[in-house]
Amino acid sequence: MSYETRVMAEGSGLSRVAKLLIDSKLESVEPTLDETGYRYIFIEKKLNVDSSQAVRILEQLSEKGVLEKQLIESVMSCPDCSNIYLSLKPACPTCGSGRLLRGNVVEHLVCGHVDFEQEFYKKGFECPKCKKQLQALGVDYRRAGVFYKCLACGRVSGITVKRYVCSKCFRASAEEELTLTGVYKYVVLPDKLSKFYGAFIDLSPLTSYFGSKQIHIASPATLAGLSGILHDFTLYVNKFKEDPSSGVVADIVSEADESKIYELFTKSFDVKAGSTLLLATGQVDEKLLRLAKTFNIEVITSDSAENLLEKSKTVMENHLNRLSKKRVVKELQDLENLLKKL
Repeated sequence: MSYETRVMAEGSGLSRVAKLLIDSKLESVEPTLDETGYRYIFIEKKLNVDSSQAVRILEQLSEKGVLEKQLIESVMSCPDCSNIYLSLKPACPTCGSGRLLRGNVVEHLVCGHVDFEQEFYKKGFECPKCKKQLQALGVDYRRAGVFYKCLACGRVSGITVKRYVCSKCFRASAEEELTLTGVYKYVVLPDKLSKFYGAFIDLSPLTSYFGSKQIHIASPATLAGLSGILHDFTLYVNKFKEDPSSGVVADIVSEADESKIYELFTKSFDVKAGSTLLLATGQVDEKLLRLAKTFNIEVITSDSAENLLEKSKTVMENHLNRLSKKRVVKELQDLENLLKKL
């Protein structure tokens, strides 16, 4: 990841939300429905961002493979302002008027007049049109069901034209004009989240500290193995820049697991590093510590990145001093062997 890319990502809050998800141990980020629509309130409050910024951050993490975007449901929204709160406004299919009444309808089979039931009861049970009395259900009249009556044009109809009025911008839209909007939850992928967050820890306390002592430190670092493969490490510290056997390699993760131990050992073994460290901003169980020790990997843990880096200073210095002495002893032995040959 380039420096420019990292700065852009940090500026958009990706590193902060990654740390937030790790610390909170959330399995997923789910939306909450309120008067403004669906929002990711947890992200908004923790990062002090608005709803659109929260969505943008989650989308970016999804695109980077840190979160898995899953569709919960779909809702209709205003095509102009994307508001999901819409009121249904029925209108007459003949004249378009919204002056409608709804009620139980009776049809007079003799003359064909159709009207609300209460209109027939105004004078006994008489047809308002032909003035004849209705006698037998199914013979001279029938109950048609619930219908709508337009007060503007008088039409009685079983259907209406539906208009959806936005509560925010007041646009009236037909159903086919509305936007189908997905509502998503974002499922956390722990392994990918851990690797992603490791790339954003501010390592300047370490780089400044060792740099002030004229000790070479690189982050990130790429070292060539004996196999010819290039391996990436979060950190490489060495008093003798070009000799990995007298240096320390390290990776940083939020949560360590067996796969990370195996991966780090493989890389370290191939480059013939003098010491190997795994820095974890989380708890590591005893079983994993024993596994790491088997592969000569020292695990340093802390609940915060700041404390982790502070602890790492002392551990790295101890390793560097030991490796320097070992290098000096080897050089003296080589010199002694050379003198014997002379």
